[in-house]
Amino acid sequence: SSSTKEARFSFTDPYYTIDGVSRGVDLYFKQTDFEESDTVKYNTDETGIGLSFGYPISNESRISTNFAIQNVNLETAASVPTYISTFLTQEGASAGTEVDFVELKTGISYNYDTLNKAFLPTDGTRSRVSFDLAIPGSDLEYYSINYLGETYVPVFTAEDVSLKFKTRLGYGDGYGDSEGLPFLKNYYAGGIRTVRGYKYNSLGDKVPVGETQAGEQIGGNVLITGTAALQFPMPGIKETDQARLSLFSDVGQVYNDSVKLADLRYSAGLALAWMTPIGPLSFTYASALNSKSTDETEGFQFSIGST
Repeated sequence: SSSTKEARFSFTDPYYTIDGVSRGVDLYFKQTDFEESDTVKYNTDETGIGLSFGYPISNESRISTNFAIQNVNLETAASVPTYISTFLTQEGASAGTEVDFVELKTGISYNYDTLNKAFLPTDGTRSRVSFDLAIPGSDLEYYSINYLGETYVPVFTAEDVSLKFKTRLGYGDGYGDSEGLPFLKNYYAGGIRTVRGYKYNSLGDKVPVGETQAGEQIGGNVLITGTAALQFPMPGIKETDQARLSLFSDVGQVYNDSVKLADLRYSAGLALAWMTPIGPLSFTYASALNSKSTDETEGFQFSIGST
């Protein structure tokens, strides 16, 4: 996206041992300009190296562990909202300067996958539960727990019509010397990958009126999103694995600690997923069903590289 530039080298040996244990090495650099992603204005540069191992439990399930060392360079404007200035003061830094945070990270995840195909599946389940931790002694001490689940249920097999259900949940918090989840690790929602019909990263709390950058999104440490969809082939396209339409309804929100289900936002619309020579494309048109006056809505959205 326009807000993120990333260079990554990854290598995985799927047969590191004769028992099917895999080993991976990951080198990466990621630069994010949050002003371009319609949130509070700050920049981060992440540079790191990681090592991962995967352990097969069965043909459908796998446990993975990872270890990484990462440097995060944070640059803020000279004038920032109160929650950022409070964080910087706690970390012994000040607004308008650059500060580096060194993190030693580890994580564990469980993956289960019975999907009948990788692109545009119509049957099966895929789920992932993960726990990630910045090890004590890191400049930032925090953890996060995440869940991603997808289920596809055939409705009319001959006509290639199916139901799709997708849920994503996330929670993060600080420990030790970190008071709460560091703001640069916040979750965001809104847009084609979470709650369609609302602008990218537009949901959740905003900077209060009267403060610097008032009205900008700040994200949160709790994420809830879900999707229900009816998938069917695109008329006139013989290769149903290449293009698919869906009628969908999305729900989601980000929160800061306190979850209020009444604040969930809903949308519904029509989507097209299409595999092209340049990669997968997604086009959606959605209507926000319960938007408030402070929400930013957007009917047509598209993305390249994901569905």
